[in-house]
Amino acid sequence: MIASPIYNNRQLRYFYTIDIVNKIIYVKISGNIYENEAAEMGIFFRKKALETDCKLFFDFSEAYNFILMGSAYFWFEHYYDKIDEKIRYTPTAYIMNPEQESFYNFIQTVCLNHGINIRVYKSEEQAVKWLMQKQQSEEKKNAVN
Repeated sequence: MIASPIYNNRQLRYFYTIDIVNKIIYVKISGNIYENEAAEMGIFFRKKALETDCKLFFDFSEAYNFILMGSAYFWFEHYYDKIDEKIRYTPTAYIMNPEQESFYNFIQTVCLNHGINIRVYKSEEQAVKWLMQKQQSEEKKNAVN
């Protein structure tokens, strides 16, 4: 992969907030994303989502991903399934960096094929709408039980 010069030496940064009412952890990421940092960050937020019974929202629109497609294909198997298989079922929405649309579409396809609850969007509005629909579905299920 050839990186554009504007992406050289951009340290990975993120900040997050937790919307307790809507049960969503919002994570805004900027800079370059490499496999080890991404795995560490992903484990942290996925564990936090399980602990707080929240959904996940990752905004990658200002980040540049250097993870190889082969690594992405086996991501859950290598990093998350060993921690807790429930991580697969946490509703997770990604906002993609438009320059890497094919990479994020690949991730969504792989995840859907492996039963992992991830969707990729171009806008925050679409992503949050999907996450809220997931919450409403869960609330209806719990009301029936």
